[in-house]
Amino acid sequence: MKAFLYVLSIENAVSEMIEHEIARKVKDLPGPSKRKVLAYIETLEKEDEAKKGQKGALSFAWEGCLASSSKNKTAIDLQHAILEWH
Repeated sequence: MKAFLYVLSIENAVSEMIEHEIARKVKDLPGPSKRKVLAYIETLEKEDEAKKGQKGALSFAWEGCLASSSKNKTAIDLQHAILEWH
């Protein structure tokens, strides 16, 4: 457990150093370049959000596909119909 906390502590320190270095470099940039950096950061944030949305997200695009054919059919009948689609 101590080793894990030590590694976590190191990762946090490195992350803080990187954030400080980014802030220092951005501070020295002219205005138009700062806007480009901000736009790039926003792009990265959108990409990260999209990746989060893809992980483990369930899709119910199939919902209702069997509605018209499911009347008076058993679950086994529906399973056979699904296998025919593949």
